[in-house]
Amino acid sequence: MGRHTTSFRATLLLLIVLLTVALAAPASAQAATPISIGENKSGELTAAAPTQAYALAIAAPQTATVQVLGLTPGFAPAFSVLAPSGAVVQTVMPAPGATIALATVALTQPGINQIVISSGNGQVGQFVISLQGGAPLPPAVPLVLGQLQAGAVTMQTPIMLFSFTALPT
Repeated sequence: MGRHTTSFRATLLLLIVLLTVALAAPASAQAATPISIGENKSGELTAAAPTQAYALAIAAPQTATVQVLGLTPGFAPAFSVLAPSGAVVQTVMPAPGATIALATVALTQPGINQIVISSGNGQVGQFVISLQGGAPLPPAVPLVLGQLQAGAVTMQTPIMLFSFTALPT
């Protein structure tokens, strides 16, 4: 009975250690490098690390121009922008044959937004990410269930935001 209990405890301990390592690995792999508006940072994607995340903290809704330039010949970077909630705001792929991904993104939620760099063509390599600030966004117009809300987008007002609340389900 003592040998069986020792074997069970050893197996249980091994299982706990493996589970801890498995849960800790994704958390460390997703640690984002801080970046600010107006900054340029270099990075590299490898077979072992095929994505790299950057954390952009904003205090108020605004637009930002994100540019990722591939430095390694044959490498075409792509990127996705994630809101503080984790929702994908925009994904940008490079044009065929291009080594740059560029877009102006509307960051509508204050907090920590993530920019995740990946490969747009399956290759890996070095890159430079550049962030430039844009205009602040207009305040969101609240939507009320069952009521129509009119709006217009013009050259002078190219973005109009709406907000609503809902149950998690």
